[in-house]
Amino acid sequence: MLRFVEGGIGSDKSSVMLKLIRDSVLAKNDVLIIVPDQFSFEYDKNLYRYLGAKLFNSIKVLSFNRLAEGIIAKKGSQRGEYADDNTKLLMMHLAIKKIKKEKTALYYKKQLEKPNFIMNALDIVKDFRQSQISPEQLNGAQNNITGTLLEKISDLNAIYSDYCSLLCENDLKDSLTLISEAAQIADKSGYFAGKVVFVDEFNGFSADEFSMLEAIVKECGDITFSLTIGNGNNSKTKI
Repeated sequence: MLRFVEGGIGSDKSSVMLKLIRDSVLAKNDVLIIVPDQFSFEYDKNLYRYLGAKLFNSIKVLSFNRLAEGIIAKKGSQRGEYADDNTKLLMMHLAIKKIKKEKTALYYKKQLEKPNFIMNALDIVKDFRQSQISPEQLNGAQNNITGTLLEKISDLNAIYSDYCSLLCENDLKDSLTLISEAAQIADKSGYFAGKVVFVDEFNGFSADEFSMLEAIVKECGDITFSLTIGNGNNSKTKI
């Protein structure tokens, strides 16, 4: 069953969600609650006060990243270790060094010489990863653009491709693919079968989070989303 708890800021959505969670726990369901990392501590405290220790200890409150880590720990991972931040920094440094040596940059010639461009490039790769944009897709996009934008995309694609190739050559994976990989594993293994899932406190989802939600919806017994709609004081449960 797909269910939505809707209400404006200041409404009683939280109370409705807490009651639904408690009812589900009392019904002996396998309950999983997904919240953003930044809300997990406060959410845990509120749940603990509302449910009490015994019921609280029977549920899992996780962010998408912690959920993905748990799936991979339990079901196994695809080949390769995840690169830590220092390793990713090194791989990006080598990718940029290669582009500079080949002198193929069109738009980012000057920026390549700046030390902070490495961090900027990693941020761009993060956006690509979380949007599930591959180097191949980025390369294909170049067929439809011209001018300065084409030069930018061409340079970014070269950096992104070389960065991914270096990770692969060293049998490494970018941790930014963690959620996407875990979603594929969960989908194939039936990880969410029978679980009752609650998704709360999100304002939106990235592409990799959507892939995880798709895997959840396909298998779970019941899923409830809390949505902030408008500024009114009314809250309703819509099934």
